[in-house]
Amino acid sequence: MATTSEKLLCFTCNEKKITFVCYGCSKRYCLVDLTTHRELLHEEFRNITDRYERIHQWELKLIGKIKKKAQEYRVIVVKLSEICINDIEMKFTDLKEQINQIGEEKEFNDIDVIHFRNKLSELIEESENLSNVFITKDLKSYMNEISTILSKKSKFNEWKQNAITVAGGYGRGRGQKLNRFHGPIGIFIDDKKNIFIANSYNQRIVERKHNANEGQIVVGGNGQENQLTQLYSPCGLSFDHESNIYIADFASNRVQKFDLLISSFHFFS
Repeated sequence: MATTSEKLLCFTCNEKKITFVCYGCSKRYCLVDLTTHRELLHEEFRNITDRYERIHQWELKLIGKIKKKAQEYRVIVVKLSEICINDIEMKFTDLKEQINQIGEEKEFNDIDVIHFRNKLSELIEESENLSNVFITKDLKSYMNEISTILSKKSKFNEWKQNAITVAGGYGRGRGQKLNRFHGPIGIFIDDKKNIFIANSYNQRIVERKHNANEGQIVVGGNGQENQLTQLYSPCGLSFDHESNIYIADFASNRVQKFDLLISSFHFFS
């Protein structure tokens, strides 16, 4: 948090006071409202931790039921557990370590909370999909189901372990440099491999053509405010089939729709 001796409007109480900037949401708060803002963040962080613990307990019960029911198919179930359940366990463990670390350091902001909320939602959805795994009396159909799961999983094992940078990577920074990003959160990729990026801290949506050295601004990029032509910490985007772009404008607490005059993206068929 940074301070200034100049009295500016507090985002919450709308009064001119000595304000502090929250670098997570980029808003200014007076000391009282900043404290409240931080308390709300801590409360949401605790809620995420509690939800994780409930999901973890549910997961343990599910594992127990699967193992008890699958004694006669032990070899197959063990293989399924190694591929599906252990994979989710590792993800939960990794997420828990991240949550514990940042919780102990008490150095997190709105962006961190959004990240953990999204990761937890993904793991919840993945865990719920395990509910569709059941033991059937028909060994042949059960074998076919396990075979399908193993086949799908093997595709992921073929991925290369070393990633490459497809956009950015030149350091972070605000401004008009279109080969840099500051807080990229959401992306959309069309079938031409063009990437649309929600560049949160630069308050803009950037289109990066496939193999291009820099992108071009398609929405925003003219300051962080809540005017209809501006964005304030955009964190997600999507398109419809009428060339309209929908943007989750986080700090303005709204979802904006922009009509694109020329369609420059291509959907997957």
